Amino acid sequence: MDGNWNWASLDNQQMEMLQEAEQTLGAEILLAFENGERANVWSGWFSRNNLRVAELNESQVECLQGLEQKMGSVVIAYEQSH
Repeated sequence: MDGNWNWASLDNQQMEMLQEAEQTLGAEILLAFENGERANVWSGWFSRNNLRVAELNESQVECLQGLEQKMGSVVIAYEQSH
């Protein structure tokens, strides 16, 4: 992997899995990424939208890891900075 991250291309079933996981985890936002040839995710987007990586417990991390395996994407939990 070359470190160029893109928004993951998700089908309807994957979107539903992501939304269900948000509710199950109590996460504000889950975003899915995939590796690509060129990066299309601007790092400033996260700070501009007041997002920071959410703190998760071990059980929540395991849930995300299972979701990542099912989706074939990297999934990160974010929360709004207040």
